[in-house]
Amino acid sequence: MYMKIIATIFTVLLGVLILFLRQLPEHISNKLIANTKFLNNRQLQVEQYFRQLGGSELKEVMEEWTKYITFMDETMETLNSDDGIARFKSLTHKTLLYGSDKTVAILGLLNQYNFKGQRDGGAKLMLYIANLIASLKYDFTGYQIDPLDLLRTEITDFDSNERDYNKMNADINEELHKLFSHR
Repeated sequence: MYMKIIATIFTVLLGVLILFLRQLPEHISNKLIANTKFLNNRQLQVEQYFRQLGGSELKEVMEEWTKYITFMDETMETLNSDDGIARFKSLTHKTLLYGSDKTVAILGLLNQYNFKGQRDGGAKLMLYIANLIASLKYDFTGYQIDPLDLLRTEITDFDSNERDYNKMNADINEELHKLFSHR
């Protein structure tokens, strides 16, 4: 008699355990989906907050950086002047305040490039700035643009040097990838 009761209890417990184990993957999956949705919603809320808070400032920052590309000759001439340095520092400050993590990372790479004094006729510097503008454009509008397209609009011999620009851009993207893979 006790054996039947124990066998029945064991069978019921085994059935409950089997049901639990069958539903466990679905429960884990639902939990992961809920966590992902929470993180994505949080990220969207943070982005929206910063867009509302600094929308006009972000637009101004993007416009100022874009002037570095559209007025490239003047930029290269004045970059080392006192006014040029002050403008660059102010723009760096505003970019740090309103830029996304990617934008700030590109700004860091750009400044490291400047600090090291590496020169290639300004081509890579302009490509860093083009990447920065593309990232700011995404921050501000959600539209993704190719930094090379920005250079294509202003550099008259772009086609004859396109291979070099593609290589430099790939190098910049690799630097960004390394930065973000360590986080």
